[in-house]
Amino acid sequence: MPVLEDVQGGITEARLRQAGTSYPPELFGIYTALPKDALGPASLKLLDNIKATVPSRAPAGVDPNNPYDLARAMEAYLASPAYFTYNRDVRDDMRADCGGNVSSVECFALMRKGYCEFYASAMTVMLRHSGIPARIAYGFLPGKRGGDNVEVVSAESAHWWVEVYFPNAGWVEFDPTGQVGQPQPIPSGSVGPPTPKPTGIAPTFRGEPDDTPPPFTGVGRSSGVGGIGPFIAITVILVIGVLALAYAALRRAPSKPMHPDKAWGSLASLAARLGLGPRPSQTVYEYAGVLGDEVPAVRVEVTTLARAKVEVAYGNRDLGVDRLQRIAEAYQRLRLALIGLIVRRGLRRRRR
Repeated sequence: MPVLEDVQGGITEARLRQAGTSYPPELFGIYTALPKDALGPASLKLLDNIKATVPSRAPAGVDPNNPYDLARAMEAYLASPAYFTYNRDVRDDMRADCGGNVSSVECFALMRKGYCEFYASAMTVMLRHSGIPARIAYGFLPGKRGGDNVEVVSAESAHWWVEVYFPNAGWVEFDPTGQVGQPQPIPSGSVGPPTPKPTGIAPTFRGEPDDTPPPFTGVGRSSGVGGIGPFIAITVILVIGVLALAYAALRRAPSKPMHPDKAWGSLASLAARLGLGPRPSQTVYEYAGVLGDEVPAVRVEVTTLARAKVEVAYGNRDLGVDRLQRIAEAYQRLRLALIGLIVRRGLRRRRR
């Protein structure tokens, strides 16, 4: 957990300003990636306008392109009612202002109104365009606590905000949504030792070896017997094994609609046998991206499960029977793909 205090190892504005831009290469690649045409003329002009406000906000001598000052200026600009209006229903405005193939960020820049999804998406995309790693976070705003000390959080409190990465400090929250947003106050403080990895970086980004033991294949290492006979026998055993696993997977495949929580949990459990289980620091979509890179043939199915999981867990939505059936079918194809990956890894291990 980040320590937002001017104490030894705490996070302050001064320390975030001097955090620099020495981002881990893989983290930088993932969290600055953008689809084509993510920004259009209106959103690019909006970004220029925001950058123009940084010098007036930053202390004397601070670089206007400093990631912290740009992020804070962006948060304040978007939240200001002088520039944007919070509105939960912008369907008519979208039809009027956002015709054609316009991205959600460009649409927001054209409408100048929207809800948390628009605010957080715009800030994240503009930061990434500026070379600053950023991501969207999903959750809930605080609820109302009664006299019995029970806090009730309603579905209407579902919220999106932004997390920005700073070297040696980790992910820091920003909330640009006007009217309902709750920006995180950070003390100005003094320059000192940064907080040591408050949110941590997954081993994938550190380049550290994965200490997850390899899946058990039931076949030991060669005892040194020469010839190709043992290898052929092992290959035959593995082929029979994969056929048996595939048959078992088909028999166990859900013939009925499947809830996304169950599908996502089963998927993570099976992937963990390959050392591909989700990391504590990964969001649902981040983990889906990593898993999709390992089994690209079923990337669409991974995305299908991830989107359903987020809608149910964070949006409190009830999915229809047709949608649940598609989730079951996607899970079946994913299960077979992961079983095939287990077997291929076993074959490669024997060849070495």
